[in-house]
Amino acid sequence: MRALSTNEQFKALLILALLYLVPTTQDIYSRQTEFGWQLMASAATWLVCFYWAPFLLFIQLIQLKQKLRWSVNNTVEIILELTGFVGLMFLGINLVNLLLNQIFPGFTIEPVQRAASAILWGIFIYSLYRLWLMQQNLQQEQLLRKEAQLKALKNQLNPHFLFNSLNTISSFMHQSPDKADEVLLNLADILRYSLDTGELEKIALSEELMITRAYLEIEQARFDQDLHVNFEIDPNTVTIKVPPLLLQPLVENCIKHAKVLPLTVHIKTRRTADQLHIEITDNGQGFSEAMIEAQPQTKSNSGHGLHITQQRLNILANRSLTLSNQSGACVEISLEATC
Repeated sequence: MRALSTNEQFKALLILALLYLVPTTQDIYSRQTEFGWQLMASAATWLVCFYWAPFLLFIQLIQLKQKLRWSVNNTVEIILELTGFVGLMFLGINLVNLLLNQIFPGFTIEPVQRAASAILWGIFIYSLYRLWLMQQNLQQEQLLRKEAQLKALKNQLNPHFLFNSLNTISSFMHQSPDKADEVLLNLADILRYSLDTGELEKIALSEELMITRAYLEIEQARFDQDLHVNFEIDPNTVTIKVPPLLLQPLVENCIKHAKVLPLTVHIKTRRTADQLHIEITDNGQGFSEAMIEAQPQTKSNSGHGLHITQQRLNILANRSLTLSNQSGACVEISLEATC
């Protein structure tokens, strides 16, 4: 799960301030407590040490985890994050107890009350944090899925792609009508798939592989002996759910940037424990060193297709996209295996 942006952190701090100040102000008003420097110092101590500081430290730890690319099972991640946040709030309330003892000599918060407050508030605030991210991620995924769908349609309605596909159909029309019909059906399937999956969050890997095969069959009919495609599919992976239109843009990159003929594209899937691994390799010139070092974080570094794929994967838990050079360019995707 991603950390909050700077703007989101600012909004979260405002929400935490409201969660504390609104009931506190009501309590002060109902008790008709006199305002003074001690009351103001007490309120500031609670807000900063118990609400703001633990939350900001927690966000820093999340960002550090992302930089280290440390990934665990989603359930384990939630347990570790919640435990860590409660621990930070427990340290915060102990700091509050220490500082308030200096402001109000003899003041103390019982250890049991400190632990209870840290646990209850920790669970509540962490739950708000998770709900916030889930809602933001859902909106972002919908936008990115639309962008991926539009890009796929743009590519497939691209005059060059349509011209090449129709030209291939035309060349087979008299010599091999069955082959022409096959290419035409594949073209129709690709366009229909791009439209039909726009609203779907995830689909079975088997469906994604099916449309990838359809795309490659059109290109193979066009390239003839200059394109070879190998599939190495683990049967245990075909029912795993993946975001739609995930593979075709990556395979398209292999074809579009091919500078070596004959071109060989190898697609491999495997499952390890609770992770799905997908590798797409070719025998081309490979990625530049600068691109491998940067990885697909910006469009200028990676091209639009890889950039969108990286953005879509960033929303998911326990995922990664890695660029490397083997016999040529290699893109490896790792996803949590859910059926």
